[in-house]
Amino acid sequence: MTIKKTLLTLASGALAATLITACGDDNTEIPFVQEPELNGRYTNENCVNVGVGSVGLSYQETLRFETPDKFTRYQDYFLNADCSGDPEGVAQAEGTYNVDNDGAPDSEGGAMEIMVDQAFVTAQSEGLADALSAINYCGVESYQAGQKEEVSPNNSDNLTCIVQSIPNTLYGVYSLNGDTLYLNDGGVSEMSESQEDRPSNLDQGTAYNKQ
Repeated sequence: MTIKKTLLTLASGALAATLITACGDDNTEIPFVQEPELNGRYTNENCVNVGVGSVGLSYQETLRFETPDKFTRYQDYFLNADCSGDPEGVAQAEGTYNVDNDGAPDSEGGAMEIMVDQAFVTAQSEGLADALSAINYCGVESYQAGQKEEVSPNNSDNLTCIVQSIPNTLYGVYSLNGDTLYLNDGGVSEMSESQEDRPSNLDQGTAYNKQ
């Protein structure tokens, strides 16, 4: 090979390496990626009372993030107003999640995007099955004890339901401080269905603690 050909070969290789490096740099700027530090279960110990009329119902919420992008939201239901005793059923919403790659998580909070594609409700006792049926929880008129019920309320007027529509994409903000997770005001329930209306304030008075 002549010196000229050798120089041309080296120059071509350098240009290709430059282009590959540039593409790699562009990939790091994709706005949403999975956050490995979120991996785990986070429980909010606050009790939420959703009783209607004479029906006493309450729940405690747990969020689970699994590598690389699986998301599950659990609500353990109690047949009373103060989450006392053992839960008698669970509602769960499943899907995937992404978080903002620009400095998240940090003290100011990063962007979170949750894509929910299915939801289920299981009443483990006759009492809870009757209570959920009485309020048509998630639009279901009749629950059976021990039976896992898939729900898809789509624009349901039942605001107590763990989901309002299926499938659905929600936009919110979060901050992770060690083993403590904070979400926007109102948590997942108050996340927006559009990026333009994404909540901007973190609720640092409501903590989800890693289990």
